[in-house]
Amino acid sequence: MDSAIFEIFKQYTKRYVKLTDEELERIESVCAYKKFRKQQYLLQEGDVWKLHVFIVKGCLRTYSIDEKGVEHIVGFGIGNWWVGDRESLKSGKPSKFNIDAVNNSEVILIKDRDFNNLLTEIPAFNEMVNTIHDRSFMAAQRRILSFISHSAEEKYFTFLEMYPGFAACIPKNMIASFLGITRETLSRIRKVFKSYLDSKISLTEEQHEWIYSKAVVKKLRKKQYLLQEGDIWKNHAFVSKGLVRTYSVDEKGVEHVIAFAMENWWTGDRESLLSGQPSRFNIDAIEDSEIVLIEKQKFETICKEIPAFNDMVNAVIDRSFVASQKRIHDAISTPVEEEYANFIQRYPSFAARVPQSMIASYLGITRETLSRIRHKAAKKS
Repeated sequence: MDSAIFEIFKQYTKRYVKLTDEELERIESVCAYKKFRKQQYLLQEGDVWKLHVFIVKGCLRTYSIDEKGVEHIVGFGIGNWWVGDRESLKSGKPSKFNIDAVNNSEVILIKDRDFNNLLTEIPAFNEMVNTIHDRSFMAAQRRILSFISHSAEEKYFTFLEMYPGFAACIPKNMIASFLGITRETLSRIRKVFKSYLDSKISLTEEQHEWIYSKAVVKKLRKKQYLLQEGDIWKNHAFVSKGLVRTYSVDEKGVEHVIAFAMENWWTGDRESLLSGQPSRFNIDAIEDSEIVLIEKQKFETICKEIPAFNDMVNAVIDRSFVASQKRIHDAISTPVEEEYANFIQRYPSFAARVPQSMIASYLGITRETLSRIRHKAAKKS
């Protein structure tokens, strides 16, 4: 086997354990190298799996086919990952799965008998394998949890966060199969954020994919916190569905609403984000909501790599500053009746979606005062 190929495996082992030159030579002596063309099988359903396979280059998938001919993808494997059917390997029974190459791939093959000998002869190799098995088990647990508790949106963005390289090399129908959703559902997940970006700037499909790979989706139940006072805010947050509020609570327990954010709006605590200091605010959901989150460092990378995205962000900040100026001006110079009327005119949907007590808090008045204002306005109309 080419020394450059085995060098990739050697570098991989250094992440876990320190092996001597003699131990590495022993491992290399039982390794075989093989190339796979796109769609070429490594394993077919009905065969007994007898190998341990390390991926040097490319991407492979493990999947089953049901009686209707529908594929169900169990897992993907890319460079520096292992792939195979552990159940068939241990039981000696025919596999229920297929493994084929998503794109042209290269692998290192070790027969099960030789692999077991390595585990016995080289304790450090055995330690590495146990660590890999532990990680695989934890990954499986996370995936099971995702299936039973996450929305389709959360599944997709969690997938991109965990495996950012997959979006570029794996067809969308395969990702949908892996997540247990339809391709149509996968398309719907992206639609709101993509439509927002497309309404502001021009992006290529590759740029859209790259941005998605940096994002995760958080689903909030009504009254659930996105941020709590005392925590440090580390994200840029886009509301793809629902409605949230930003507020503080004074020493008397009175809430002071600073801002609302609905679909296609951004939310967060910019002061905490930039200073790294604990936030003075809470952000929670007024109704069930879905938030696209991008961590500060990843967001800055997007701004650096895509100038148009950076321009859009600056425009959003400018508009937010102008809105803050208007609000300050209204608070110090406008009668409260007019301030309420301006609020309803600017944000007509809030009147139906936001409780009156929160609107009163936002305007800096009591709920009773707001009721009188609304009563007067109703009489005039």
